[in-house]
Amino acid sequence: ARGIAQSLNNLGNFYRDFNNDRALYYYNLALEKGRINNDYLLEAGCFMNIGILYNKKEDYKRAFENYQNALKQFQYLRSHKGTVQALINIGLLYIKNNETQKAKEVLEEAHTIAKEHELSLLYAKINNFLAGIYIKEKKLKQARLLLDESKSIVQNVDDDLYYDCILNYYHLEKAEGDYRQALGYLEAVNKIDSVYFEESTQQILSLTEEKQRGLQKEKHYELSLERGKYNKTIMIASVIVIFLSFSSISLQFYSRELTI
Repeated sequence: ARGIAQSLNNLGNFYRDFNNDRALYYYNLALEKGRINNDYLLEAGCFMNIGILYNKKEDYKRAFENYQNALKQFQYLRSHKGTVQALINIGLLYIKNNETQKAKEVLEEAHTIAKEHELSLLYAKINNFLAGIYIKEKKLKQARLLLDESKSIVQNVDDDLYYDCILNYYHLEKAEGDYRQALGYLEAVNKIDSVYFEESTQQILSLTEEKQRGLQKEKHYELSLERGKYNKTIMIASVIVIFLSFSSISLQFYSRELTI
């Protein structure tokens, strides 16, 4: 039964980038199975993924409810990483709804947990988000301290977080009126964008044919799953799904949170 729940979760992972409704369907099925099996970690991950998809659909009320459910489960499991991830997503929802004070409170809570448990990349990510808030509030010295710390952590380690950091430096220098420095950071951002675009285009071209084959086999698997959820076919097909969805068997969260 646990294998079935994980297979359904993997199907949600497969669809999440190009079919939100289909991904939600499978995540909700996985959530239902997780509850039956008392698989609290799977439940927490499903809540998180469902929340992110509702956020994409701009249904912020449902997104918030699912993030809160994920947070409760992660706290129950004493999963510090999951707790921080859930708090970040809640904070970003507050930012999106212009509830800056609530956003700061939630992100600062996540910041404290990440620092205490040495979750350095999540700590740096939160630095970037808080710096963005401080820049808007004209608290520029506080923003610079956070960005300097973030840069020291992520440079040559995480390209996405480094990009976010450089982009915030651009906004910071612009807010301080140092337009020469701001222009330098903007040029750096554009350079990173150009490299990323070229690499992404090559990757998309190389994966298109394989993904088409995967979709054909995926439809065959879906039919098998709906005909007999407790059939041995599910366990065999789940291996194919995991391979074609480019995901590991372990629980996956949506890899990229929202940027400010």
